[in-house]
Amino acid sequence: MSVLKRMNKLPIVSAAALLILAGVFAAVLILRKPAEQEEILESAPEEYVTVLLEDKGRIVAVSRSDYIVGCLAGLISPKCEREALRAAAACVSSTAEYYRTNRSGFSHSGADFSDKLTGLPYIPINEAKQLYGDDYEKYISKLSEAVECAPTLTYNGEPIYAAVCEISSGCTDNAADVLGDGYPYLVSVPTELDAECKGYGSVSSFTEQSVYTALYTLCKPTLTADCSSWFSDAHYFDSGTLSSITFGGCEISGAELRNALDLRSAAITVEYSEDRFRFYCRGYGDNLGMSLNYANELALRGEKAEDILKYFYFGIDEWE
Repeated sequence: MSVLKRMNKLPIVSAAALLILAGVFAAVLILRKPAEQEEILESAPEEYVTVLLEDKGRIVAVSRSDYIVGCLAGLISPKCEREALRAAAACVSSTAEYYRTNRSGFSHSGADFSDKLTGLPYIPINEAKQLYGDDYEKYISKLSEAVECAPTLTYNGEPIYAAVCEISSGCTDNAADVLGDGYPYLVSVPTELDAECKGYGSVSSFTEQSVYTALYTLCKPTLTADCSSWFSDAHYFDSGTLSSITFGGCEISGAELRNALDLRSAAITVEYSEDRFRFYCRGYGDNLGMSLNYANELALRGEKAEDILKYFYFGIDEWE
């Protein structure tokens, strides 16, 4: 066999060998991962919960109280008023129980929770130390105090999904409009104080190409050279949240538009001028349930956590 022929065959053999080795290595990883998870799960006492850290690809076991504190740290500033922190702690505790009751093990690789769950943005202790710096002990103490007596909010005896948003649009959404039935306690309430806070209004500017790139996968738009005609026929809920809008002849929801362009809220109005699309948003977050900003404003005015919670969650059961 010539040297040239031998050289031609070597890459093929090497590639095949690499594929076999890669398969063996992948199989070892697949076999190891459940073993690591199982060890963590078996070592966790009953009062502990397990959390999937999605970006790190591993599961950790923490006490339930530490988990709630970590979620509270990811949800609200510890600089907020005590009663606002207590109300937010009740929301986190309730939502955690709601997920455990209704979505146990749902897409969390077998863990009780994920650090990316809506309403439960868990921050591990080491990250909280970096976030709070020299104020770590003081802030964690405030959050822990709020969690200590946080009730689990229920409706007809079942834990509720205690949705929260950073800042509302000035009136929260009715869950029946955006989530469908099943959340009778999440009704629209006026939150006019939010319109006065910093960060209430925002504007995001995009080129025609960036808008097209972000939205074309949602539908098959028919777009003209007149960019000002790309968006039309906007419909809104009573709260001011965008229900739907037509893009190039295709209807998309306000939530889809918000997610595709990474906007601060779905209370959106669209304008086109000077070769740019501008998306004006009111509020920050999903506009459901308790506005954290409004809760803090109420706390500043002397309202207790119990009254704040009853304002935002209609018809919930009494608690001790």
